[in-house]
Amino acid sequence: MDKLLKLALLFIALNATPAHAADKQETQIACMAKNIYYEAGGEPFEGKLAVGQVVINRMNHPSYPGTVCGVVFQRTEVTCQFSWVCENKSPINRNSRNWQESLDAAHYLLTHGLRCDKLNDSVLFFKTRTSPFVWKKYYIKVVTIGNHDFYMRKPRG
Repeated sequence: MDKLLKLALLFIALNATPAHAADKQETQIACMAKNIYYEAGGEPFEGKLAVGQVVINRMNHPSYPGTVCGVVFQRTEVTCQFSWVCENKSPINRNSRNWQESLDAAHYLLTHGLRCDKLNDSVLFFKTRTSPFVWKKYYIKVVTIGNHDFYMRKPRG
């Protein structure tokens, strides 16, 4: 009977883990899609991918949290990493093309490994082309995609 109980518990554990993992993955996709929507909703699909790529690059960098939601909602003492997190934004129009493309980009980035081929793993920052960039001397512009400029840190030395 003890052996049967162990097998039953193992079966339950093995079958419960994928559902829990799927819930976690869906949460990460939702965080990514929301960030893409607010940061690049009106951009071409490539711009949406690029914004998502920056989140993944940060997630893989030791200076940032290791999850999508952790990166997206990270705050400093003064500000948020992504401006929309600190602002009172209007609700997402879940019937819009921008939301569907944001959701698609998030899904492809996080489940299929799709990447924006114009960005390397060192690109950790972006800004809209019209917003000021006061720390420009510390960064190298890598590429402009749509209405966003993408940057990496200048090497120290």
